[in-house]
Amino acid sequence: MKIGERIAALDRLQHDRLFKLIATVVVVLAGIASYTTYVVKRAAEPPRVEINEQYFAPQEGEKPAEAAAADSKSPEVKTRVPTLEETQARQAARIINSILARQADPTGVGVLAATATGFAVLIIWLNLAIWYALITVAIAGFYAFGRLVPGFSGTITFGIAALGLWAIFLVLLTAVRILLSGPSRVLAIARNTLDEAARMKISGVFIVLVVLLLAALPLLLDPKQALRYRVQSFLQYGTGLSYMIIAVLCVLFSVYSVSMEQRSKTIWQTVTKPVAAWQYILGKWLGVVSLAAVLLGVTGGAVFLFTEYLRSQPANGESSAYRSADDSVPLTPDREILETQILTARMGVTFSPPQLDPVAVQQSIEARIAQEKLTRPEFGDTAADKAYVRDALLQLVSLEQRTIDPGKDRQYVFEGLSEPRDKGLPIMFRFKPEAGSNRPDLLFTITFLFSNGAVATEKVSLAQQHTITLSPSVIDDKGRIVMNVFNGDFYERTANPNALYFAPLALEMTYEAGSYRLNFARVFVILWLKIAFVTMAGIFAATFLSFPVATLTAAGIFLIAESSRFIQGALENWQVEDYKGNTIWFFVVIDKIAQAVSAPLAFYADLKPTQRLVDGVLLPWDSVATGGLLLVALVMGLFALASYVFRSRELAIYSGN
Repeated sequence: MKIGERIAALDRLQHDRLFKLIATVVVVLAGIASYTTYVVKRAAEPPRVEINEQYFAPQEGEKPAEAAAADSKSPEVKTRVPTLEETQARQAARIINSILARQADPTGVGVLAATATGFAVLIIWLNLAIWYALITVAIAGFYAFGRLVPGFSGTITFGIAALGLWAIFLVLLTAVRILLSGPSRVLAIARNTLDEAARMKISGVFIVLVVLLLAALPLLLDPKQALRYRVQSFLQYGTGLSYMIIAVLCVLFSVYSVSMEQRSKTIWQTVTKPVAAWQYILGKWLGVVSLAAVLLGVTGGAVFLFTEYLRSQPANGESSAYRSADDSVPLTPDREILETQILTARMGVTFSPPQLDPVAVQQSIEARIAQEKLTRPEFGDTAADKAYVRDALLQLVSLEQRTIDPGKDRQYVFEGLSEPRDKGLPIMFRFKPEAGSNRPDLLFTITFLFSNGAVATEKVSLAQQHTITLSPSVIDDKGRIVMNVFNGDFYERTANPNALYFAPLALEMTYEAGSYRLNFARVFVILWLKIAFVTMAGIFAATFLSFPVATLTAAGIFLIAESSRFIQGALENWQVEDYKGNTIWFFVVIDKIAQAVSAPLAFYADLKPTQRLVDGVLLPWDSVATGGLLLVALVMGLFALASYVFRSRELAIYSGN
């Protein structure tokens, strides 16, 4: 039998329904068997020893406080309040035990097994089983060759990753094409748009760029670097850069697809079917965002799987994952930070500024205006002058609240912590002190005094993030943590040489509020909604502008949306007057335009999905819902405008100029 005949026979085999049913059963059973084998193997391994909360065992002659309170016949029983060191030891033990329990939990492996099994079943029913089996054999062969020839291991790994990602992309693309194969006019336009994107060279360049980026990133990580930094770097660049590439591709292609069809008059073949304007616009948008969903699916899968792989690698000071080199400590600092501050979903609370006396604020404003009038008699006559003075005064007060003189202390209150108190969750206190020029050779001693009597004295470097684990007992009945920060050693009464100050977000109480994996899913939902918005912006611009102008317009909307919060912050220091108090009207116009274009999109930048994922900060469902609804509202508004403009066009005489 010739090669062509063999290939045809194999193709007929994978299209056979009986073959699909048998292959599906085999794959499902293999997935169940693999997961069961893993669970049995883990159960047979010697269990990790849990850390005993030894500091909280009653000493000889003592009873726990709750036992003493319940025993009314034993009024002389000694009780004691645990010190901060003891509470920290207890919370550290709880954290370590929760990390070990999380590592032993087979749920993550079960999710991966289910995903792999589902993907294999999808391949079977897409009539690709034989070809992907051959691809799998080829990948296994390359891997074996890389193990035999270590000098080519990096190149082989890169090739395997690129080939695997490309195979996943093709499967997802085929599946989406089938989903868009309905009889609807909208779906027909969407499918044609998706096919056009897959055929175009410029789209191919962007798609290949995403695949190569994800395949090359693991090789660029320094294995000598701390594991937590490698994980953060991969999350940052794997998610952030891929998102930017996909967003730029969608903006360019959405503009190109609509504007060039008008310029080349190929749109006549569509609008004479007939197809309504809204159907054409919706179909184009659906085709582009389907491509974005496929690429984000590849990106999300690659980032998630490799992050889990990195998680299973030894951290600094470990001989193997979750085991220190000499078994002297249960978990190394590198592993503990990775699990509690990065691969998690933390909720953060910053301190609440004290309430200002409105009368005192108004008196200060009037005094400042009176002082300025001595040199500028016309100053203070307008509402803008008074607002400027008020903003400057509040900024000065805020800076003073975050500055502590040597040998002095300042109180900070953190509210909204009832949930960790009720659930008994440990609190991670994160702080970043600064002083003077932040000399790297200086160590400052800082004392933290809590309202429940706990005290922590830390010797820390400047301009670096530091963390202290606190017991939920530091939270009072109102769900607050009241903390005094002393600039020096409180008990030794020694002060640091310079004043200490903190940035607005440099004092934060955080606690675990969700799962890293669910947070990961929410992040990619928001990324897709963002791309859906800029895609509709590109289509809207292309309905009445030429390709170059529409591209610049859509790209400008994208850049403004991404940097809207930065623009809002910069406008706070934007001056519309010269040093003599004369209004510069050109600056006023810039201020008004910047406010008008950035303020409506500030929520877009506030979502910060990638940064939240990298920092292990929770992206809550309410933010997803609120931000998602606002993005959907923007998409629908642009869709209505694009449909109206497109319906009003004289397409039969349009030349593209």
